[in-house]
Amino acid sequence: MFGIIGFAGGSHYSHSGGGVNYQCMPTDPQYNKVYTGSFYGSWISGTEYQSYRYGIFPNSAYEQNVPCARCYTENRPALMMIPAKRSCPSGWTEEYEGYLMADYYDHARAGTYECVDQDPEYINGLSGNTNGALFFFVRTDCFGDGTIGHCPPYDDKKQLTCVVCSK
Repeated sequence: MFGIIGFAGGSHYSHSGGGVNYQCMPTDPQYNKVYTGSFYGSWISGTEYQSYRYGIFPNSAYEQNVPCARCYTENRPALMMIPAKRSCPSGWTEEYEGYLMADYYDHARAGTYECVDQDPEYINGLSGNTNGALFFFVRTDCFGDGTIGHCPPYDDKKQLTCVVCSK
């Protein structure tokens, strides 16, 4: 069972510190003790698609805020994401397929790789290019400084797919 329960958050793309992985932020936060004065710590920002107009996602997804969901499968407790695949291994159930996304390679912030559904949803009315945490498509680098070293079978500069499987 899937359901949108919040929005994706992460460290601002220009921050060199903070959290490295994206978080699914609920729409109804609960707080305990708070301090509202001068602050030294970490920040979390909303996440937006930096999908441009490549024809992979609909043009309307560009710079829209990213919703998130949590998956619960009563009879399939194991969940895994497989990069560069569009189908699950034998004996596994496909939950969804999509594109591997992460922060931009040259930004100060690094983020975990996430599998984003090929039919992206977004939160209407919250776009605006605020440049918090950012999702970019991930593609292979066969000839640059960060070469993947497996070309072929990987093709240079193609956006990588992913699949989420359960068992």
